Amino acid sequence: AEQALAIQLEDAQASIEAERVHILSTVIGSDGMSMTSLAFLNVNATLRGHFAAKLLRHAVNEGGKLPAILNTLKQGNMTRMNIDLRGISAQCLQCQPNLLTNLPRTVKTLVLRLSDADINTLWLGEGLKMNS
Repeated sequence: AEQALAIQLEDAQASIEAERVHILSTVIGSDGMSMTSLAFLNVNATLRGHFAAKLLRHAVNEGGKLPAILNTLKQGNMTRMNIDLRGISAQCLQCQPNLLTNLPRTVKTLVLRLSDADINTLWLGEGLKMNS
C-alpha cells in the first residue's frame, strides 16, 4: 500500500499507445496534445494524498511510516477529505504530530471520524470545534 505514495500516473501502461494517451488525457483534463508535466504533478499529488489519507489510521497505530504519510498528505491537492481514526487510543494519538498542520491547504471539507471519548483534541489542532 505504501507504494501508492510514489505513484506516477504518467508511467501507466496500455496495450495500445493511443489508448494510453487517451486515458491519461482524460484523467488530467487534457486534449491529448498538451499533457504537461505540471498537470501530472497535480494529479499525482492528489492521488498520493488520497492514498495517504487512507493509510493514516494504520500509520498512527504503527508509527514508523507516519512522517512520510503526513508529508504526502500535505502535498495533496484535495478539496474534500475523509479521515477515519476510529479505534485509535487517545494515548496513541497524543504521541503523534499535529494532524491539521499536515492537511493540504486546498481542503475545504474535512470529515473526521473519531470514537475514543478522551481523544486529545490538541493533537488535531488548535481552533478545531467538534460537534457533539
